[in-house]
Amino acid sequence: MNDSLRCAVRELLRRPGRSLATLFGYILGAAFVFALTLLLKTDMLVKGDIINYMGTHFVAFSPAAYSGDALVPTEQSPLDPQNETFFAEPMVVTRLLPKSLAGKISEIPEVLAATPFLLFRFKQGQDGHVFSVGGFEPGDTAALHGTAATSRDIIAGAFLQPGDRGVVLVEETYALMWNLKVGSVVNVADTLFPVIGIVRPGVRPVRADVFMNWPDAEAMINQRLSAPLQQQANLFLVESAGLHNHETAMKKVEKLMPDGMINTFNCSVPAIEVMGISSKTLRLITLVVLVIILIYAANSQWASVVERHRDIAILRALGWKTSSILQQIVIEALLLAVTGTMIGMVTGYVIAYLALPAISPTLAAGGALAFDWATLAFNLAAFSSAGLLAGALPVFQIVSADPAMVIRNSAQ
Repeated sequence: MNDSLRCAVRELLRRPGRSLATLFGYILGAAFVFALTLLLKTDMLVKGDIINYMGTHFVAFSPAAYSGDALVPTEQSPLDPQNETFFAEPMVVTRLLPKSLAGKISEIPEVLAATPFLLFRFKQGQDGHVFSVGGFEPGDTAALHGTAATSRDIIAGAFLQPGDRGVVLVEETYALMWNLKVGSVVNVADTLFPVIGIVRPGVRPVRADVFMNWPDAEAMINQRLSAPLQQQANLFLVESAGLHNHETAMKKVEKLMPDGMINTFNCSVPAIEVMGISSKTLRLITLVVLVIILIYAANSQWASVVERHRDIAILRALGWKTSSILQQIVIEALLLAVTGTMIGMVTGYVIAYLALPAISPTLAAGGALAFDWATLAFNLAAFSSAGLLAGALPVFQIVSADPAMVIRNSAQ
């Protein structure tokens, strides 16, 4: 092996022009593929973060039953059904379901987290305006993050803690409308609640003017029902386990509920398609470049072997084994492939790093490139395999020829 390696290095140095030309081909190909891979992966990572925030969560509920144009009365019917009711956006009257359904939803493999939610429309007792109250469990941050509100949405004051009682959060628009600040009070079912925080949730599938801890919301809603709630909820906030599981998660959750309906953002499907196109494009470009490099390297290696056609025939006539000759030429090809690929990947990283701000300031602002060792290992293995094939293919035809015939023909 050491002799083959020394012979391979000596042969590469004996023909520096051809060796450098082949090496440059690997450098160029590896730099192009590696830079493109890093840029596309960074782009997909940023897109994935945005879509995961905007599109991998949904609200599940069941619409209330109707008889003709009238709601079918239930045990917990609102006392003022014209103004007060359980609802989901956009103004769909909902039925109550067991709160424990959130646990069953969480067991679905495609679901990351689920939490129950109470959304009830109240009529204010003093001035008669209508507003919404959302009751939730603040500890379920995984499910609340993209659907309702979390501590990251606070713009003034503090967020609700699981043990807080008798205090509320108010949504920014509602606070501005009624000139509410931290320390103000709101009237819910003729009970005054101090405001401890103001939230700006942004675009979410669930919105409420006032947010309360579950026990407080349940107690206030009970005052406006014909019978108290029995561990029930009208909405279930669900976070899917990733973008590609979103559609499946919605379908499975919908089947768990009677006449189940889903409220979500519709950006997930086109986003998945776009990201899928990017992945397929990356694989296709990589394959095309590898084929080009293979042809280029094989052609260069073929020319090198043809130049040494007579030398190889003499070595065979002297008793060299075919395997030894093959080993030396393959080592030559691998040395060029590995060296060129390593230099090319370093070059590609530098190119991608410098090109990122010019291509997309948004991606550049996100920080470092999406580098991972798997990408490096794949590129090294792919181009090394191309080099191995490039070195092996020409030799098989050369060694199959009769060495005496080759020497005789070359002497003429």
